Amino acid sequence: MTKRSNQSAGKSQGVGTTSAAPAVRLSACPLWLAALVLALAFCALSAFKIWRVTRLDYYNPADPRCFYWTEAAFHYRHALMVAEGAGIPRRDTLLQHPTGIEPKRHFTIFMEYPAGWLYRFVRLFVPVSFHAFLVYLTALWTSTGILAFYFMARQTGLGRGGALLLALLFAVSPYSFGRVVIGTYLREHWAFPFVILAVGASLGLMRRWAWPNAAVAAVAMFVALGSWHMTRSILLVQAVVMTGVWLWTGREQVLKALGALGAGAVLAGVAFPVLRENAFLFSTVMILLYAAPLAAALGHTAFLRRRRLLLLPVLVVIFVCLHGLVHVLGASETFAHVRELIVAKLVNLGRKPLDPRALSYEARTMWVASFMSPEPGMIWLMLMSTLPLGAAGILVRLCAWRRRPPEPAELTVLGLAAAFLLLFLLIVRLAPLAGVFLTLCAGFLLPGESRVARAALALVCVAVAAQAVALPRLKIAKEQKMLGQRLMLVDWIRANTPPDASFLTTVGMGSTLSTYAGRPIILHSKYENLDVRKRVQGFLTALYQDEAAFYAYCRQYDVDYFVYETSLLTDHSLFSDRYTADAMRVSRRATAYRCHYAPETLEHLERVYQTAYFRLFRVVAGTPQRRRLAFHPIYYEPLLGQKPDEPCLNDAALDRVYQSIVKAQDAHAMAQAYERAGNAPAQEAALADSIRACGLYTPALVDLSRIRAERKDYPTALALIEKVLQVDPDMPKALLFRGNILCGQGQFAAAAQSYERILTVDPDHASALKNLGLIYTHHLGQRPRAAELLRRYLALCPDDPQRKELEGLVGGE
Repeated sequence: MTKRSNQSAGKSQGVGTTSAAPAVRLSACPLWLAALVLALAFCALSAFKIWRVTRLDYYNPADPRCFYWTEAAFHYRHALMVAEGAGIPRRDTLLQHPTGIEPKRHFTIFMEYPAGWLYRFVRLFVPVSFHAFLVYLTALWTSTGILAFYFMARQTGLGRGGALLLALLFAVSPYSFGRVVIGTYLREHWAFPFVILAVGASLGLMRRWAWPNAAVAAVAMFVALGSWHMTRSILLVQAVVMTGVWLWTGREQVLKALGALGAGAVLAGVAFPVLRENAFLFSTVMILLYAAPLAAALGHTAFLRRRRLLLLPVLVVIFVCLHGLVHVLGASETFAHVRELIVAKLVNLGRKPLDPRALSYEARTMWVASFMSPEPGMIWLMLMSTLPLGAAGILVRLCAWRRRPPEPAELTVLGLAAAFLLLFLLIVRLAPLAGVFLTLCAGFLLPGESRVARAALALVCVAVAAQAVALPRLKIAKEQKMLGQRLMLVDWIRANTPPDASFLTTVGMGSTLSTYAGRPIILHSKYENLDVRKRVQGFLTALYQDEAAFYAYCRQYDVDYFVYETSLLTDHSLFSDRYTADAMRVSRRATAYRCHYAPETLEHLERVYQTAYFRLFRVVAGTPQRRRLAFHPIYYEPLLGQKPDEPCLNDAALDRVYQSIVKAQDAHAMAQAYERAGNAPAQEAALADSIRACGLYTPALVDLSRIRAERKDYPTALALIEKVLQVDPDMPKALLFRGNILCGQGQFAAAAQSYERILTVDPDHASALKNLGLIYTHHLGQRPRAAELLRRYLALCPDDPQRKELEGLVGGE
């Protein structure tokens, strides 16, 4: 990159530069103007993030349940403890039951404290819920990344104008806000500005040693390491690149910059319990930071000064020896899963193999969600113009290599851009790091007065403007699936289970229950904890074996309830739990299969609650009670059409059933929309489409039956309801409609049987009480029974418009 000011009249100002004029124009931006633009950009980006998050379908400023979940739910819960003055406990008994877990020893919990303390101050003046406060805090804090990026760009030698332009490009690029606007509260949000500051300060130190920059590099790295566990991986990449730059150039200022980062890392390794627990001071990155200065010290010997090429093998020997010594002493990290994931992705060229046995369990368990390889569309969505502009900048700088060899800071930027772009192509979560350094590489286009350089400058300006205009239209956030059913499950558990009951769930659902239902869980989502990974592996292995193995696992960890999710069986993609467990073929004797299709055959799992996505089982030692719960076709085994002698689940048949149910649900949702709009013909057509997609989709059958009954087409209406009752004989709504239809046909005795059946399921069903009371009064002559039913109804519905008439019937018993 160009120097901040002219070093001499005759020296070049940058790549492709024959005169300093354009660079001077970019550098001549007044300080007040740069500050004003940065402030406006900060406010605009913060407002945009808040606007996007507060308009999510699942955001409710008055209800925090299920807004933050998985990782964010744990962060939210601990930050809330600080905000309420309780503080984070030394041992959290709700996590990793029955032993609990020590958050400070196992998690990087730095960010929860400033969030909680700041909320305690803010709520003195502004009445705001804590989860809504975190939305604003996350938006504001992550937007400080603009200021950090501007600082980093200035440290590379760009003038105020060039640094400001790149900071604006950073601000309007989706990689800088993509994970924020989906409503998350993650450690990376807090740590990312510190990471940028640390890198920027180290780049400045390579150009000129200054104690303020050294302090910024050390402090920023210290905070970042204490805030986000992935910072150590970022530091490792940076250390490798900077060590390579030192070996290439022989410049001592590179080692000094690396030393400033290392000083912050050493302080963090001593200060933070989680880093001490993971033996961070003896980790690979720290061994490299120790080895580099030792190799440099040996490099001052007369022998090596004349043979600089030998520094690399000397460094390798020192590194291997130190690593061997650490291994002998027994110190080791617990991040083998990350290393194995990257190795597996490199071996498989980023494509997940069809056979799960081609990967280790550690690699399988990590190759999901944000650790997947990005599709081409995702690469464009996250990087947009940053990728072509950064690539063009890299190409321009490489072409000018002979004419002006790059300085150490430039080499470091090129190395970091190449390294993190490669890692991003393997792990989508690293998009922000790739984007930051590609944006920085776009700065190689800015200096110079040639037509190409002017065109490049104009192109960067157009990219900033175009992306700024496109921001509101970007579709990054998606509706949270199963939100309603998650809320119902949380509410049911809070109301119907003991406060100390422990729950075995998937890692995503576990955070929801511990945070919003206050129940102890067996598994949580922090995979950097080795014990968690072992527990998850044991859970998945037992789930796809017979019930004896699963029950033994439940007894091992004192499980009271098991939350079964339908995806544990229905999802057999490369990113499913079945793939992770190496259970692509599921025996019909497996616990997962029986929980889904044959819960009545289970000997230690008692089904107590059910929705279309969840089943809740109570773990019992004796014989479980057999309860009839609401029907849903996803659990109806005959739809599979499997033969009795088939030993394993037929996934092709399962896919057909699942797709038909999804089509039925979509059509039924359209019918409900047409009903709200008052379009009866379209509503009826949509209901017919729903039933054609899945003939046992009971909500559509009930709604269509009601419509036919309103038209006095009682035979058709009754046939539809009878079809529902064949598979769900205790469905109150279907029984109510059946009774109403039979009343319309004058079959009052049969109607009374339907209403009586409802009361056996729901004794306080208001409509059944009223209808049954009226039938017994006017048609069947059972006045004492009628009076009892009507009294119960009036107690439930005292504001009924017919109250006086009904009281007269009761009084005339």
